Amino acid sequence: MSLFSRLGSLLLVCGACVPCAFGQESNEGLIQYPSISPDAKQIVFSAAGDLWAVPSEGGVAQRLTVHPGTESQSRFAHDGNSLVFESNRDGAQNLYTLQLSSDGGQLVPGGLSRLTTSDRAQMLGGFSSDGKRVLFSAYIFRGIYRHPRMYSVPLDGGPMERVTDAYGRGPATNAETDDVVFVRGYYYPHRVAYRGPGNIDLWRYSPSNESFTQLTAFDGNDFEPSVLP
Repeated sequence: MSLFSRLGSLLLVCGACVPCAFGQESNEGLIQYPSISPDAKQIVFSAAGDLWAVPSEGGVAQRLTVHPGTESQSRFAHDGNSLVFESNRDGAQNLYTLQLSSDGGQLVPGGLSRLTTSDRAQMLGGFSSDGKRVLFSAYIFRGIYRHPRMYSVPLDGGPMERVTDAYGRGPATNAETDDVVFVRGYYYPHRVAYRGPGNIDLWRYSPSNESFTQLTAFDGNDFEPSVLP
């Protein structure tokens, strides 16, 4: 069997392992960045540059966005009626909201609005404890090489605010506390099994007393904190 025949067989096997089926509009691209609805009934993910939704019990994925730009990470708002996502549809990657409704168990996309307006990429985090603000990180002022700061913006639109003067990314919190969990550090992702001074660790920021606590000290990288609601 030739190398190309083996690669073709491998792709067919991998394709059969995908737990949901795309609609006929698109069947290419990696499935990335899954997010689950507050009622755990829907999963939204990015594939082929757009956002798709599929029932968590399985089924045919429904396309939520259709645009030449790239939609990547997404998060459901606390009430489940809107979705915040990253997109470069207007240039640099910014944050947008998509209103959602349900029809027979399927998510139906509604109005779309832009949350942030910047020529610097915005990286989606989580929400404030009350669910009224979206947390994100961005390289707006590069005081330290390749280290972003964390910000928040009202879910219904408005000026953004800096969460803290500290550097970090991936801010997340929950409904029980205003403490923000985030990651700090930097390394090049293509350096597999990296160990060194750039190791990424999880930290907690407590706004009540402006204190910071290191949560992990693994001799490697810890990514993407996810705080239970």
